[in-house]
Amino acid sequence: MPRNVVCISHASGAGGEEIGHLVADRLGFLYVDEDVIDRAAKRAGIDPETVAEEERRKPLFAGLLDYLAEGGGQTVLAAGVAPEMRSYAVRMFIRSAIQEVAARGNVVIVAHAASYAVDAGEQPLRVLITAPSEKRAARVGAAEELDDSEAAKVIKKSDAGRADYLKRFYGIAEELPIHYDLVINTEALTVEQAATLIAQATTLGFLPVTSFEKAEAFYGGILGLPCSARYGNDFGGEFETGSLTIQLIDAEKIGREFEPSRGAIALHVDDVAAARAKLEAQGVKFVGDTIDSGVCHQAIFEDQDGNHLILHHRYAPRDAA
Repeated sequence: MPRNVVCISHASGAGGEEIGHLVADRLGFLYVDEDVIDRAAKRAGIDPETVAEEERRKPLFAGLLDYLAEGGGQTVLAAGVAPEMRSYAVRMFIRSAIQEVAARGNVVIVAHAASYAVDAGEQPLRVLITAPSEKRAARVGAAEELDDSEAAKVIKKSDAGRADYLKRFYGIAEELPIHYDLVINTEALTVEQAATLIAQATTLGFLPVTSFEKAEAFYGGILGLPCSARYGNDFGGEFETGSLTIQLIDAEKIGREFEPSRGAIALHVDDVAAARAKLEAQGVKFVGDTIDSGVCHQAIFEDQDGNHLILHHRYAPRDAA
């Protein structure tokens, strides 16, 4: 499913802002981060401290978003204020502004908690950019001319502040990979490679795998989907369904601990029962019985790694739902 909202959460020193700008440029989307909103509000004469109530904030967003759409979000800004240092009123204002921006679509939102701020109804692509603390400390040290000890302290303090911020402001006791659609380790990938993956994922159905060789045998051999692209070093590839491109990526090679997706990409078939019988004869595992929703038949099954897929056939007109 194509996504027109990209939420990039990131750890300090992981390169999230730079990657966000590259993604926005490649997609032609608006780039917005917390500092952009904060600065735009100040330029518009808005004081978040005095507009904490939602009914007072909303009328102000129209002018603010117009400013952003006209290019106010395109300037690369300095690192800005750490989220935990902002007041509660400012954080509420920024969160609401992010939600309003997401509702307009065609936007890349970069923030420490971007993926938690946007409602799931906007169907965002939720991305986490991270890297080992030592790698991030080295980057921060080089950028700010700090020695190794000072840089390590900066990262430790930032990580602790971010964890506290997520817990207090979003109720997230422990941040997990499964909170995201895509987790990228910038120790393993360059910012350009990361941006390419994210841009592609907005128009692809992404699934993690443990081995592209085994995945190709399943998607190409058992499902019979044509492979339209193979990435180098068995990194991954793409398979065509006719209406959607499924992108398979070796999770380990992007620094992500493998977790099977339960998002369930749907594959159209003319006869769910017949397609199910054919796949079961080849050893494919199905989850539960075939479902008749009153407008369609669907059967959930698993690929070689346990990712969920659906055989789907709609038999009723669209207005019958």
